[in-house]
Amino acid sequence: MSKQAGIAGWVFALWGAVFSRDRDSDQAYPITPSSTSRQPDQWSDWIGFANGVLEEKRLVFWADAIGPPEMGMITLSEETQFRNASSEVPHGTILRLMVTPDGRSSEIAQFCERMAALIPQVSITREDGAELEYPWILLPNGVRYQGVPKGNEVLPFIQALTGKIPALPERLRDRLTAAPYPPAELDLFVTPQCTFCPRAVRGLMPLAGANRSIRLTIIDAGFFPELSRRHGIQAVPTLVLDGQFRWAGSFVLEEVITLLTTRDPISMGPASLEMMLKEGAAQRLARMMADRNAVFPALLELLCHSQWPVRLGAMVAVEELSAINPALGLQAIDALWNRFGRVSDQVKGDILFLCGEVGGSSVALRIKAVLQSGASAEVKEAAEEALEKLGSLGQAGCVSPIAMPDRTEWPIDSGQPVPETNKKTPDS
Repeated sequence: MSKQAGIAGWVFALWGAVFSRDRDSDQAYPITPSSTSRQPDQWSDWIGFANGVLEEKRLVFWADAIGPPEMGMITLSEETQFRNASSEVPHGTILRLMVTPDGRSSEIAQFCERMAALIPQVSITREDGAELEYPWILLPNGVRYQGVPKGNEVLPFIQALTGKIPALPERLRDRLTAAPYPPAELDLFVTPQCTFCPRAVRGLMPLAGANRSIRLTIIDAGFFPELSRRHGIQAVPTLVLDGQFRWAGSFVLEEVITLLTTRDPISMGPASLEMMLKEGAAQRLARMMADRNAVFPALLELLCHSQWPVRLGAMVAVEELSAINPALGLQAIDALWNRFGRVSDQVKGDILFLCGEVGGSSVALRIKAVLQSGASAEVKEAAEEALEKLGSLGQAGCVSPIAMPDRTEWPIDSGQPVPETNKKTPDS
C-alpha cells in the first residue's frame, strides 16, 4: 500500500472515530480529584481527541516502520528548561539509573549525564540490572520513569526534581493511609506530544509518595512500543492498574484510589506480587492467600518466571502458605503441575523442589513419573532429591486414596499419560 493511501486511511479512520464516538464518554482530559467529569460539548474537546488518535497512529508508524526516534539527545529548548530549574533543585538530589541489557539503556544514560551537567545538584547512581528487562530512572519521589522526558514531559519531570508536585487533598491521602491494602502497580503510558499527559503525570505522582505499597511507573509509549502493544494501549494518557484495570484519557483520581484500596487481593497482578516479595513480604502474601482460602493466580506466573530470584521469592511464599494451610500448599503444587510440561528445566527443578518441601503422599507418584519419563538428567536429579526429601518425611510410600487427586493421567515431561502400572501404585 502506498504512503498516500496509508495517510488517507488514517484520515478516514480519524474522521470515523471522531464523529462516531459517544458524546457522553470520557475524553483525554487531565486527571482531577473532582468527582465531576467534563462533558465533550466543545469543539476543542473533539480536536483534543483527534490529536490523540493521530498521535496513536504516528506512534504505531514509528514503532513498526522506523523505530523510536533518538531520545537521548536534549534539544536547546529542553536544555534551557533544565538550566532554568537548576536553582530550585535541592542539593544532594540523587537519581537512580537502572541499566539493563536493553540497548535503550545507553540513550537513557546519555540523557541523565547531560541533565546532571545542566543541574549540578543532581547526581546519578548507576545500578546493574542484568536480570531486569527494561531500564528506568528512579525519581526522588519514588516514581519510576521508563523513557527519556521530551517535549511536554520535561516540565513534570523537572517538578518531580524540585518537589513542586501538588499534594493530594487531605481526604484522599487519608484513604491511602487509613488501612492496609494489597500493593499496587500503576503504569501510566504517555508520549512527549500529548498535551493531556503532563497533568496526568502530575496528578498521579503524589500517590507514590503517599504509600510505599504503590509503585508508579511512567512509560513513554513511543520509546517502548512493545510495552504499548503488550498492554493494548490505544491512546494516551492510559493508566493501567495491576495489568488489568485501565483508564484511557479522562479518569477521576478518586475513582482510581477507590479501586486501588478496595480491590480483591486475588486480582493482584504478577508485578504487584513481585513487589511484595522483593520487600520480603512472603509471609504476608501467604497469610493473604490463607485468609482468602485461595492460591492467587499471579503467584503461579511468578513460580514459572524466567528469573531465578523472582521464582525464589514465590517459592518461599508457597512454603509459608503450606505451613499455614497445607491443603492450599498442595493446591499450588497441583496447579503448577499442569504447567510442568511447558516450562524450562530450571523451572521444572524448582517445581520438584517444592514438591519435596510441601510434602504430601499425593505428589510422590508424580515425581516417580518424572523419573520414568524422558526428562533431562538435571530434571531427574531434582526429582530424586525431592523423593529423598519426602522419604525423610515418611511420605514417599503408599499413596492414600483420599489424598490422591482423581485423575486419569499425570502431565509429565512428555505430555503423555503415565503407564497404567505407574498409576496403580507408587512402588511399581
